[in-house]
Amino acid sequence: MSTPIKIVNFSILHEDGWSPETKKYEVIAESLNKTFNRGTFSFYLLIWGSDAKKFIEDIRNKNQILNLEVLGLTKKFGILRLEHKNTNTITSLVKRYRGIILSERISNGLEKWTVAINAKSLRKFREKLNEYGEIVNYSEKSPNEITPPPLLTEKQVEALRFALSKGYFDYPKKIRGEDIAKLLGMKTPTFVYHLRNAEKSILEFYLDNFIEDL
Repeated sequence: MSTPIKIVNFSILHEDGWSPETKKYEVIAESLNKTFNRGTFSFYLLIWGSDAKKFIEDIRNKNQILNLEVLGLTKKFGILRLEHKNTNTITSLVKRYRGIILSERISNGLEKWTVAINAKSLRKFREKLNEYGEIVNYSEKSPNEITPPPLLTEKQVEALRFALSKGYFDYPKKIRGEDIAKLLGMKTPTFVYHLRNAEKSILEFYLDNFIEDL
């Protein structure tokens, strides 16, 4: 019999690290593809923000970071590869309980995690997580409760792209719906139908997966 798992979403203020620097430099950071070595782990870090360069300069000298390689950089975007100590980190905590990190995003000093954990380990995992910082939000779901990414049709994607590129969502609008419909060679109600369905699918996925309950 397979072991049941839970999808855990939590947000935590973790002061012991470089997360606070995302607030200082108004940066959003997202980690990808973590791999483990003895006592360390490596990963790619995507960063967006008003001053990506200063953010990198600041975290480069953090005690936990053993090596930082800049793979690409503009003023407001960067791709990094980091080697990080594996002590006193949430990453090591998840690994200890044989969890899987599904996503990790940090902004405004707040770490937002989505992990898959063995249901039998949840109580101990939650107790230990409290030792790493102030938990702002915490929720558990079964995999069946997770909203999958939307699969938009070709017409929905076309309607959405034209609407965005032509200024339909700007205020005030730069183009009317009927004008976009003409460009696409379809009737106005048909354009609105495809656009609204695309918006609905994207919003449902975003609200269910990225916005904590208020």
